[in-house]
Amino acid sequence: SGGSGRALDHVAKIVGMSLNTVQRAIQVIEAAREDPATYQDLVQRMDAAGKVNGAYLEMLARRKPPSHIRPTKGCTIRMDKDGRLTVIGSPAKRTLIAGLNALIADLEAELAAISANNK
Repeated sequence: SGGSGRALDHVAKIVGMSLNTVQRAIQVIEAAREDPATYQDLVQRMDAAGKVNGAYLEMLARRKPPSHIRPTKGCTIRMDKDGRLTVIGSPAKRTLIAGLNALIADLEAELAAISANNK
């Protein structure tokens, strides 16, 4: 909604942080609410240090795919003129390509929702 972006601007001004920093802090807090065992220490780190960026970067690092998932040759990610991503490749990679395209669709929907919430 339009009001939430202005509200976050106001919050950022009150706490003396940039809007981007406030948004990153919110992402860390939301991650901790969804998975306290993995991310709660990052909220505590932010509280103790009064800094967000290190906790945010650590949250992103913890979200990386498990080590048993390795890069795959034979697939290409393309972006169309409207900015949509698709994965193409050999027919032998059909299942992998379908999974990656589904993941991209999920990520695009999540980004759209985040964008809509920040307006």
